Amino acid sequence: MPLELLVLLGVLAVLSIFLTIIIRNDFRTSAGAFDPWAMIEGLVSLFLVLVMVAAATLQIIVRYFDIAAFDLHWTEELGRLALVWAAFWGAACLQRLDDHIRMTALYDYIPDKGKAVFRILGDVTTLAVLVLIVWFGWQTARNLDIMMTIALGVPLSVFAYPVPIAGALMMIYTAITLVRRLSGREPAPARPEIATEV
Repeated sequence: MPLELLVLLGVLAVLSIFLTIIIRNDFRTSAGAFDPWAMIEGLVSLFLVLVMVAAATLQIIVRYFDIAAFDLHWTEELGRLALVWAAFWGAACLQRLDDHIRMTALYDYIPDKGKAVFRILGDVTTLAVLVLIVWFGWQTARNLDIMMTIALGVPLSVFAYPVPIAGALMMIYTAITLVRRLSGREPAPARPEIATEV
C-alpha cells in the first residue's frame, strides 16, 4: 500500500475523531443517556465520507493541473471502496434506528393491532432475507480473498466484506427491534420532530 495513502488515511482518521468529538452532540438516547455506539457509528460514517471527498479532490487536482510528479492512481479505487463501505454502513445505521424508507399507503389504514402484527411480520421477513444475504455475502467475500486490487494492492474481498458485515449488524438490530416489538415497546422514532408532522 502506498505510503501517501497510509498518511492520508491517518490524517483523515484523526480529523474524523476531532470533528466527531467537537462538532457532533447528538449521541444521547431519548432518555438523555450517552450512547457510545451512536458515537462510533457517527465516527465511522464521517471517516468514510471524508475518504470519499479526499479521494475525489485529489483526483481532480492531479488531473486538472496535470501534476505528473504525483502518482495517485489509487484515488479512484479508494473512492469506490469508501462509497461501497459507506452505503452498507449507512444501511446498518438506519436499521438500528428503524428508520429505513417505508411505503405506508396501506399501512396507515390498518388498525393499531394490525400495524403491530404487520411490523412484526416485516421484522421476521427482514431477518430471513438478511440470513441469506450474510451467508452468500460471506461466501463471495471469502472467494475473493485470493485476488488483489490493481491500484491499492489489497484483497479484492474488501469490496465484498461490507455485505456480510453490514448484514450481520442489521440482523442484530432487527432482532433487537423485534424483541422490543414483541414486548410491546415500539422503537422510538429516530427524529421525533418528523414523526409528529402531519
